[in-house]
Amino acid sequence: MALSFKWAVTSAGIARLAALDSLQHRFATHLRQSGSYIRPIQELPGHVEIATTVRYTHGLKTAGGVIRNPLNALPAAGPPDASIPFA
Repeated sequence: MALSFKWAVTSAGIARLAALDSLQHRFATHLRQSGSYIRPIQELPGHVEIATTVRYTHGLKTAGGVIRNPLNALPAAGPPDASIPFA
């Protein structure tokens, strides 16, 4: 999986250093930014100490709320346009 991720990063032309952990960090950070409580976020990656999760989410001090999946905030994609032929 790590090799596939590295290939995807290279193929996308991303020059920054990226690893699979980057996805976990960003997902946890987006959960926190969307108002989720820190405690459930702590359990997702299996952190024992809350301080680790705070560091993991870059110390965001956002007020907590219910867990919301940040992917749900993306616009919904409709069915593909049938009038466009495949290349």
